[in-house]
Amino acid sequence: MTQAEAVWTFLTDLKHRRETAKRLEELARSNPEAVVTFIEALPANWSCQDDSETDLIKRLYAIALQSIADR
Repeated sequence: MTQAEAVWTFLTDLKHRRETAKRLEELARSNPEAVVTFIEALPANWSCQDDSETDLIKRLYAIALQSIADR
């Protein structure tokens, strides 16, 4: 893979990741109960992991809880 191909692949993956995060955040706002139910079904130690997916789940959980509180 050339450097240009690697850069293109990285940027494409980053774009898809951002778009997915935006869709998930919208879901957390529009259907917060489903998001909370899913997150509460995760293993008890899910929040102890240190990775980008855990950070996203924490952010979605906060958005969902705030959406419920705002109702």
